Amino acid sequence: MAAGPKAAGFAAFMRVFLIAFPFVTVATQTANVGAQLHEAWLNALVVLAILTMTIGNVVAIVQSNVKRMLAYSSIAHAGYALVGFVAAGAATDATQQNDAIAAVIFYLLVYAVMNMGAFAVVTLIARSGDRRTEIEDYNGIGFRSPVLSVALSIFLLSLLGAPLTGGFMGKIVVFREALRHDYTWLVVIGVLNSAVSVYYYLRLIVVMFFRERATEWGAPRIPASIAIALVITVIGVLYLGIFPNRLINAFREGQAVAVTYLK
Repeated sequence: MAAGPKAAGFAAFMRVFLIAFPFVTVATQTANVGAQLHEAWLNALVVLAILTMTIGNVVAIVQSNVKRMLAYSSIAHAGYALVGFVAAGAATDATQQNDAIAAVIFYLLVYAVMNMGAFAVVTLIARSGDRRTEIEDYNGIGFRSPVLSVALSIFLLSLLGAPLTGGFMGKIVVFREALRHDYTWLVVIGVLNSAVSVYYYLRLIVVMFFRERATEWGAPRIPASIAIALVITVIGVLYLGIFPNRLINAFREGQAVAVTYLK
């Protein structure tokens, strides 16, 4: 629910905003009205991106429940993806638009991988009934369950955008496309929001490895299915952070083929 529906919703939104809306603009048969409509849609996206990034991060900071923290941070990540949508809407030719769309698709893929991995660890630690979902429940578990703690730390570092992770490259590509179309101030707001997110992501890592545990805690058994999922998502996060170009180029070429087919 945290990753799949959001990615599907963005895919549908992309089709409506980048394909259906331009058709409506052309159908007005008045260049001035069409330009005004396009500018209005673009401005609405800019406002939505800023509000989504800011509100998601600010609310996530005050959460004491790890699942709620990740849920609100997911809102912020939707805002980062919207920055790429703004770049796609501001594109003046098909090549620029394909590059921006490829950046958004890449970001959504990275987001899905790191978010599913993080929620897999949190759900396993919480156990049935969500009994252990507070940040205090993670005190001192770093060296008692190193596999889960290291995996969760990698996902958290990727979510905040640390170098060599998919999250870092995801933000780089969407922010780069926005800079390409002179949305410097929007990128600055995105970077500041990323800086804000460092606090609550690193807080959980600090709690796991640098806090003493006051109560007894037994490391949960890792089922084979979860173990496989964690291996895939950890490798995915690192691969997408170190070798992103192959997928980005594939998305760019696929988008170009799709646009040609639709025409």
